[in-house]
Order: sequence, then C-alpha cells, then structure tokens
Amino acid sequence: MLDLIRERLAEEASAEGIVQEKLTFLKRNGGDFSAKGKLLFEVLGPGGGDPLWIVKAARSSDGNKTLGEENNRLVELREILPEHLLPTIPKPVFYEERPTGSLSGESFLRGEKLSRLLRTIPHDQIWEDWKRYAEVAIGWLTDYSRVCERRSITIDSNWWEQEIFAPLERHNDILRDCSPLWNEVFARVKNRISQFEPRQYEIIPQHGDFTPVNIVFSGSDIGVYDWSPVSHDSPPLLDLFHFLMGSSLRIAMNLDGADRVSDIRTPVVSDPRFLEPLGLLVSQYCEENRIPPEGLEPLSYAALLFKILGYADQEEPVVNSLRAWIFGLDHWEKSEVGASLVHG
Repeated sequence: MLDLIRERLAEEASAEGIVQEKLTFLKRNGGDFSAKGKLLFEVLGPGGGDPLWIVKAARSSDGNKTLGEENNRLVELREILPEHLLPTIPKPVFYEERPTGSLSGESFLRGEKLSRLLRTIPHDQIWEDWKRYAEVAIGWLTDYSRVCERRSITIDSNWWEQEIFAPLERHNDILRDCSPLWNEVFARVKNRISQFEPRQYEIIPQHGDFTPVNIVFSGSDIGVYDWSPVSHDSPPLLDLFHFLMGSSLRIAMNLDGADRVSDIRTPVVSDPRFLEPLGLLVSQYCEENRIPPEGLEPLSYAALLFKILGYADQEEPVVNSLRAWIFGLDHWEKSEVGASLVHG
C-alpha cells in the first residue's frame, strides 16, 4: 500500500523537490479505527518536520463509500470557494478506488489545533484570545455561507420527533449511564422546544463537525479540515453552535486544569465574557444565512442535541464527549443562552 501511495504522490512530491522514494509515513493517532472507519497516515519529507499530506485508507465497503464522498466534497468545494478561502481547506491530491480499501490523499493544513490553543492560553489572556479566534472562525463561516447553495427545511414537531427525540430516546440507557444529568436535562429541553412555533428556514451544507479539534490556526490564518459527506438531516446553524459549545468546553478544561473534557466543572457558556463580545458577528452570520432572530434559540437546541446524538450513535459511544456536551447543554438551557443571543 505504501508503494502505491508514493506512486500517487509522485507529481506532488516532485513539485516539492522530493524524490518519492524518500517519503516517510507516520500512522496518526486518533481517527476512526472501527471496521467502517479509516486509517490515517501523515506523509513527511526526508527531513521530517510538518507533514506534507494526509492519506486516508478505508477499511470496508462502507468506508470506501464515505471516503469517495469526502474526496468529492473537497473537489466540489474548491470549485465554488473564492480564491482567498482555498488555502483554508485541504487540497485533494488523489483518490484511488480499491475493493480492498480505497485511498485518498490531501494536503496537510499547517498550524496549531484550536482545541490545544484554547486549553493552553494563559488565564489572564483567555477572553482576549478567545474573541480573536472566534472572530476569525465566525468570519470564515460567514464567507463560506455566501457561496453555498441553499435549500428549505421545515423545523416542526414532526422534525423534532423524527430527527432528534426518537433517536435520542433509543439511546436513553447509554446517555443516562454517561451522565446522571441526562433525563432531567432532556426533559427540560423538550419542554422548552415544545413552546417554539413551526418555522421554515433556509439551510446551506454544513461542515458537520466545525469544532476546535478540526480547526487550526497559524498566526491569524485559519484552516478547516475533516470535511465529511454532506448530511441533509442537519439543522441550520449547526456549525455555529458546534463551534461555540466545543470552544466553551476547551476553555473550561483550561480554567479547571482538567486533562479530560469530561472532568470540567466551569460552565463557560453562561459566562458573559464568552458570548457577549460576539453578538454582532453572530447577528451578521445569521443575516447572511437568512435566519430570523427568533430562530436562534430553537436552532441552538437542535444543533446541540444533534451533536449528542452523533456521539451516542457510534458503535462505541464517545463517553467523555457525551458527558461534556450534556454538561454544556444543561447550562445552556439553565442560563437561557439561546434566548440571550436573540436579544444580544
């Protein structure tokens, strides 16, 4: 397999002044190593340093399908994105369809993961640096939304039941075992959601996991990777609320000195210093996506519950992340964060 990868990267390596035989490979920790998942390799030049490319190797027919869709999405994105956004996403280099496991290669986005940056900011700089990172990230989302095709989606009681409530209830045992808060939080959130009027929204294709673990910064330059196939079930503003909640959990790890996201104790989402500086940016992003202010609160719950469902729906549920996101949802609802965004 490595010889095949070297062959497919030969032209790119030559452009970098590297003989393909000198490429080295490092299996990356993380990623999805289930039967339906994929292996990830970092491809380095002979001198080491930062990787030059990332290669993904599927492990099943389902993995082949997903890998092909991921590659196609990157190809399509590079056809529609304006020039200034092209360096912010990976460049697809090759795709090799194979019955035994397809391969794809894409450029490596240099920079530091935002998840690590938020965990390591000195405490006296947290809110200043957070505002700076958030302005760039939400600005990126706004620019991205300007070039995407739109479609309509109706969020009503049927949508909530089919897409959110019933699937979550099927995982109730797992969720309750992960967090003793779950039943109470879920009941409160369902009650709040029952008060919202049905509404039709416009939606663009969401990244799907626009969280600090999939965002890198090099100085003030942002990079966004891990572009999954487009989901037509996801609600509008999914990326915005995933970014906000995911960032709040990483900042909480910093403030609490926690090694695991499940060990956090500080409800950052309810701290005025977290969201108040972003009010104008959030408003501009919603205007660009044609979301009325009264849609912010219900869509925030849709996004947060969608993320919890995603973690619970894995072959092996992501327990630490579930605990953290349930903790975050609890304080989001208690502090009426979604409602405050409407008035902010």
